[in-house]
Amino acid sequence: MRNLKITVELDSSVILNRYLTIDNILLFLHFNKLKKEGKIHGFIDTEKFIQKNKNNLFLDYKNGVLSGSIWYLEKNTPIWIENHIFTKKVPVKEIKKAIGKIVDTSRGEFKSFIFGFEALRIPSLYFYVRGDKKYIEELLKDLKFIGKKSAAGFGQVKKVIVEEIEADKSFMLDEFTPAKPLPVNNWKVKTKKVAFYRTLPPYYIKKDIEACYMPTRALIEIQDRSYFDKNFEYLSIPYISATKFAIKHQNKFPEYPLFGKVGKKVKYINDKEHRCIVCGSMEKEGLLGNPKHFLPPTFNDYAFLDEGNFICVNCLWTMKQIKNLPNTLITENNIVYLQGSNMKIKSPVKQKEFRSEFFTNLDKLKPPFLISLKSTQNAQHTVFKNKVAISNAMVPISYGTEEEHLIDVELLKNAIEETKEILEKYPCIKKVHLYNTNEITQSFFKLSKKCMDNEHIKVVQDFWKKYDRSIRKVLNRIII
Repeated sequence: MRNLKITVELDSSVILNRYLTIDNILLFLHFNKLKKEGKIHGFIDTEKFIQKNKNNLFLDYKNGVLSGSIWYLEKNTPIWIENHIFTKKVPVKEIKKAIGKIVDTSRGEFKSFIFGFEALRIPSLYFYVRGDKKYIEELLKDLKFIGKKSAAGFGQVKKVIVEEIEADKSFMLDEFTPAKPLPVNNWKVKTKKVAFYRTLPPYYIKKDIEACYMPTRALIEIQDRSYFDKNFEYLSIPYISATKFAIKHQNKFPEYPLFGKVGKKVKYINDKEHRCIVCGSMEKEGLLGNPKHFLPPTFNDYAFLDEGNFICVNCLWTMKQIKNLPNTLITENNIVYLQGSNMKIKSPVKQKEFRSEFFTNLDKLKPPFLISLKSTQNAQHTVFKNKVAISNAMVPISYGTEEEHLIDVELLKNAIEETKEILEKYPCIKKVHLYNTNEITQSFFKLSKKCMDNEHIKVVQDFWKKYDRSIRKVLNRIII
């Protein structure tokens, strides 16, 4: 096993999850290789694969975690942010030929819609890993794209460089800073940035979620100093879904009947545990069957569901609460509305001031809690896409139109101060240039001609490299 740094040079803009890890990429390439050779078929469970091949893995495996960091940018890397629009159009004529009827494209699973992604225009990025250098180099020959929307040409790989380094930085960058999610039960790390997450690829599925020490959200290597902040605290507790948490602590909401009709195609069960395809929890009570038979015709969020045929009563219940649950802070003994008509504060100016104060002081909240916000008028299903916050140093926030954002509160507090300094020192740099959080379907605000010099561009780019979109989206709600 060798300590490695893997640099990926890019030929196009790239759309990346901040917590994309190199072990995820390498396992994907490895499984594809085995499938081509006819040695494996179908979906491979990573944990079972590891146990079966524990003595013959090409990646280091330590305390239940595979070696492989999240991606980083070099500090001097030039960066530019691009907003890209994608349209989902349903082939109505083809579907009519297949099923003999016209489908409704205004709602439900066949709904057409426009959505956007923030892409990064960067020359390269890098990862750390400890493993078999020769085999890893062989696998990476097949790496043609990285990140999302490769079919549209994003994340095209130009070149991959694998080099040996002295220290292993694939699990920890230093004694305070995880390089990837590490389970609290198996690791002891001097950080208070803890969140519910998976510890083995694929990281997107809703199974085996547990409390994990999390890497900082900066795009460059920055040391985590949350351990030394007395305001920060975390809980090491078993996974509880956001939907179960919302029900458990908000009994004042009225009960609602389950969706759909229970019959031959849909069964109500309350016996043995099944895994819920919405929240990932093992639950007894819920509906069993094809979700399309009991979810309402207006439900559009099938992309957020795992494969399977069981939805627990907690998730079904919160899907009914479209007026009560968005725009809320839910704690163990209270609910606070953060925007909308349910707020106790009626003045728009006072509401804005309240939200600014709230998001400025996330580190004062006591975990566990749940924050859900609507980003658009129709983004109703916010809770089941979210996770409960078990730390006030790493806070999940759901916006409804996308999966939850993890807010690195230490970085957020730094970003607030740095924004003030930049706006004071550079009058022609505005908040819109730093945040880029207007509707993603709009063009990015450009600096004026007199500000388009190396000094101003570097200030903006350095800001982007330290504060990812999750932080910039919250900054937009704070009065500075």
